[in-house]
Formats: sequence, C-alpha cells, structure tokens
Amino acid sequence: MCSFRTHGLRVVLLTIFAIASSTSHAACTDPTYAKLKPPVYPPSAVSAKTEGRALIEVTVSVDGVPSDFIVRQSSGSAELDQAALAAVSEWRFNPALCNGRPARAKAVVPLDFNLTEDEATGRLAGTPPGETANAGRVIATKDNRELLADKEPIGAASAAALLERLQKDESAIRIHSRRIDTSTTLSEYLKPEDVAVFDVIQSTEHGWNAVNGGGWTSIIRTRYVTGAHVTRELYAQVCDGDSDWCELQLASFLQVMREDPPPIPPPPPPRRSVSGERG
Repeated sequence: MCSFRTHGLRVVLLTIFAIASSTSHAACTDPTYAKLKPPVYPPSAVSAKTEGRALIEVTVSVDGVPSDFIVRQSSGSAELDQAALAAVSEWRFNPALCNGRPARAKAVVPLDFNLTEDEATGRLAGTPPGETANAGRVIATKDNRELLADKEPIGAASAAALLERLQKDESAIRIHSRRIDTSTTLSEYLKPEDVAVFDVIQSTEHGWNAVNGGGWTSIIRTRYVTGAHVTRELYAQVCDGDSDWCELQLASFLQVMREDPPPIPPPPPPRRSVSGERG
C-alpha cells in the first residue's frame, strides 16, 4: 500500500487487482505500479468534506501505458471519480508478463480519498500553502518532547551540496543506511558536537514527463536542545526535487517524529582541555 499526503490530504493507493489478460498463458504476472503522480483532491470536495473510494479499470499496454479508463465502482462523488481518472491516466505501469514477455492486460486500481487534519503543520485539510494556521506552533510527541520548526537555516545551497559536505566531514558519523524501496534509500548522519541528526532521502525518481539529469534528495536536520524539563527537536529541510515529493518527505518525517520518535542522540563529548586551560 502507498499513501500520498499533500497539504493535509491523504490519498491511499492500494494493490492493483488484475481482472483479465490478453493471453491464455498460465505463467503470467499482474501489472504493477511504475510511475505515480499524486491525485489532485478537488477543492470543492475538500470544502464539502467529501471522501470515498473509486475503483478505476484500465487496460495496460505492453509499454506500461494505461488506456480505456472505466469507473468500475464510484466513490459516490463525480468530482472524486474524475480526479481518480485524471490521475491514473498520467500514471505508468510495469506491464503484465506472460512467460517472461510483456503482455496487454486489464487491471483495477483502487484509490481512497480521505481528509485528515495535518497536525504536523497545524493546517486544516485543504488549506492552501501560505495560509497555514498556527504556523510555528509546538507539536508534542508521544514521549512528551516538543517538535518545532528550526529558525536556524541549514546553510546549504542544495541538498546535494549538503550531502557532499556531510560525506567529507570527519566529525559526521554515518549511523546507518537502508533501502526503503526499489528507488529510494535513507541514510542518517550524526554530528555529536551539535547533537544533530541529518536524515538523507535519495530517490532515483525523476521528472514525471521526462527523465532529467539527476535524482531527488531530501535532507532534514534535527537538532536536539535539552532544557530543564523538556527536549526540543528543531527540524529544517533542504530538498532537491519536485515540490510535492519534497513536501511528502517532510510530512512523513514529522509523522514518524510525532508517533514513534527515535532515541535522543547522546550528548556531545566534553571538550578536551588545550594547553593553558584548566580542567
């Protein structure tokens, strides 16, 4: 299952249901998702608080291009149905395979349209960017920390430049790196002297309409400031990529920090005394 979160709106994409194949071979696989673009939640549907699930039937060609779009099951809203159709028409798929060869096949794509209150930004679902309510408010995590946007900028012209700097910085410790999916990896760097963690998301995803020269990178820095009664987690992001993709990375990060916050990094080691200093 895949979930798109855009401006407090969540569109959940479920598993493809294969319903037919153009061949009768037994050794066939179903079409799968290849390139997805978040559906647009109609503003009028947001205002009316309309939700629902649409099932869209498509024919996937041997090149992965969908056609012959049919609403197999309505969401109950013509606007949401049209939004689902418009989105799926721009997607690309991995075609069905029969005996190892691409084959034309039909499939049903389910999309759930749900409205949520985005607590991460304090913005009511559907409120356009720039009209954020309670901007800069403190967000409480499950273990009583405080999550807040960092007023101190990261100080990098791009995510690529910051990543290069981290990789060359001898004081930065690469905690771990893992693959999230076939196109995305997560690496984390810790700078103990600053009590700061850098979450680096790298994706081979490119522009939707044409492949460009590089992948996308999002870096979110978290600085931990411990006071007498509470630890504050100050976050800032620098991102090279599509604006929707960058916003999705930040929303996902904030959700994890809110609901399942990682351990606080250890405090920085005491400074070594230099010649002429006491202690």
